[in-house]
Amino acid sequence: MIHEKFERYLNRGNLLDGFIVQRFAWDEDEDTRHQQYAVIQPDDSSGRFADLGADDFVALILVSAWKDPEPTVIRANEILNYVANNSLDCELNSIYNLGGLPRPIPTEEGRFILKLSFRCTS
Repeated sequence: MIHEKFERYLNRGNLLDGFIVQRFAWDEDEDTRHQQYAVIQPDDSSGRFADLGADDFVALILVSAWKDPEPTVIRANEILNYVANNSLDCELNSIYNLGGLPRPIPTEEGRFILKLSFRCTS
């Protein structure tokens, strides 16, 4: 599935190091206030017909450690730079960022969330 391929793509660039990786939804584990999370979600796609190409969209939600957004923002920027410089991939064919670096959104718990969006073309 596209979110699994996207996770492998990011792992090839060591971009998920230091993050607890989850799929579909963020579920905070106990005693992880100082840990960052990366949530990978499929985020729609275009229609497919036979062997013609299509677009798959993926959301990457980065959740900062408690009251420490800077490392997460830095990693988000590293991911955007990696995608810009490595847009061709053996599994995803081509990948593009949609929307750039978003404004971090604070949570009531003292974390910050950044949602990055990507288009994978096959």
